[in-house]
Parts: sequence; C-alpha cells; structure tokens
Amino acid sequence: MDHPPGDAVISCTESDTADVARLLARSFADDPVITWMFDDPVRQRARIEQAFETWVRRLFLPKHAVVAHLSGHAVACWSPPARWRLTVTQQLRLLPSMASIFGVGRLPNVLSGVQRMADRHPDENAHWYLGFIGTDPEHQCEGFGTALLDHALDRCDRERVPAYLEASRPENVPFYERFGFRVHVELELPDGPPVVGDVACGGSLPMSSAADHASPPSLSLTIGVRCIIV
Repeated sequence: MDHPPGDAVISCTESDTADVARLLARSFADDPVITWMFDDPVRQRARIEQAFETWVRRLFLPKHAVVAHLSGHAVACWSPPARWRLTVTQQLRLLPSMASIFGVGRLPNVLSGVQRMADRHPDENAHWYLGFIGTDPEHQCEGFGTALLDHALDRCDRERVPAYLEASRPENVPFYERFGFRVHVELELPDGPPVVGDVACGGSLPMSSAADHASPPSLSLTIGVRCIIV
C-alpha cells in the first residue's frame, strides 16, 4: 500500500484543539497507560476528551509542535528540544484541571507515574519528545502515522537531534524500531496492569539514573530514544 506523502503534514493551531482532542481520545480509548491513569472506565469515557484537550491546549500548542495529516486522520504532539519539562509554576497551574479530570483520590498515583516518566528522559540532552501520536481507529494501518513520523524524523536528522518517545503497547515496538528506535530498559508505574519495556537507541543519549519510587510497580512503559540517522 502506498503511504500518504509526508508533505501532507500541517501544523495545528488553537482552533484545531477540539478536533485534535477528539481524535486522540478515540485513538487512545483502550490505551493501557490512559486506562491506568483513570482507573475507572466510567470516568474515562466522560473525561478523556477533556484530558486531551487540556494537554494539547496547555502543553503542546504553545510549543508550536502539534501536527496533523492533511486527511485529518492522524495527529502527533511533540515537544521541541529543551522544552519538554514543565516548570514548577506550570505544574501547579495544571493541578486543578488534573484533579477535575482524574479525581483527587487518583491524582497522587497519576503524578507519581508522570514523574517516573520524566525521570527517564535523557539528562540535559537536546531531543525532540513525542508526547502523543494517534490515528483514527477507522484509518489505522493506512500509513498516516508513518507519514507523521517520517516528517518529524527527517527534521531531527537535518538538525542532528535525537528523538524520544514512550509507548505503552508491546505490539507497537516493532513499528517504532522501523524508524530507528531501540528497546533500552523497563519503566514501571505503580498500581496498574503489565504493558511493556523501555526503548532506546545507540547509547549516545545517557538515560537518567534516577531511582524509581519505592511503591510496588506493575505497569511498564516502552520509552524510546532514536539517535541521529546519518
């Protein structure tokens, strides 16, 4: 099957927020990490679009790095080099929204898991971070996600900057390996179903050595680092 051309990729703006959030909500409806975050299927169905709208509007759009396929069937949310980490002020401003979305009782576990993911980022190295990439379930395996990745990774290679991601499904690892990502180490999150291990490429980007929290972990994530393709 011919893949959609990479030049059919457009940048998203504030007016696209609701459409991007709806697409990501459909794409991640059964994602293990999203399911773990909510820990309540009723709340997840009611709040998942609100979650993605908050993340897209407040975390990714200000960085001008949300892109979509011209077809409208796929979207990717990136953080540019040195801009993925939230400041303390940004975290505090997000807390009320996160409490509303996940519930006050669930919020500590969510924040603990998010911190573990942050601790695994390469230390102080410039890298593009892929926060989310999703394709409408009715149009998966049609090349739209591939077109978005090709578009972004071409830029990484031109700029000679690595790329980094987290993936929550073991069956997705071979897909990312086609683009140069490699499995590295397992990241575990507390109080969730088993998912997969971490991904990393090469060795030019040292991973953080921060220790995991002491609570018993049972959800694991795939984290990926793709080195520069020369």
